[in-house]
Amino acid sequence: PLAAKLARLEDGGWFAQLDAMIRAQSLEEFQSAVGRLGIAYMNLMYADADGNIWYLYGSAVPRRDPSFAWREPVDGSDPRTEWGEYHPLADLPQVLNPPSGYLLNTNSAPFVATDSVGPPLPEADALAPVPAPRLQATSRRAEKLTASTAEDR
Repeated sequence: PLAAKLARLEDGGWFAQLDAMIRAQSLEEFQSAVGRLGIAYMNLMYADADGNIWYLYGSAVPRRDPSFAWREPVDGSDPRTEWGEYHPLADLPQVLNPPSGYLLNTNSAPFVATDSVGPPLPEADALAPVPAPRLQATSRRAEKLTASTAEDR
């Protein structure tokens, strides 16, 4: 048998967080709302009239025992596979006000969200739920795109 678990699905708080995000009047208020991490998964972008742009990849990311290969099925009957706390907002991959002045979201990680600026690629089993080969392939496509766009200028 196979079982799957979705972060924060049973905890609730999705609608309260979404409401706080909608009502936010500043970047700080928006980040505070998102910092609740009540939503299981979502990459999101923010822009405001002050010129701030922000891209966050992920939401509720559980801290997991590093002794397991989390990209493979794990034995859920082992109590060490049970999730405990979640990574705080500051741990999650994100880009704020890149020097390029733009962010692009194609439902991919922030490592390819802007022109040659972004967080470093994570370790293979770190925060990103996207398998490393997909990140690398996406990065190569983004490099080709930004290179060809730069030549067109």
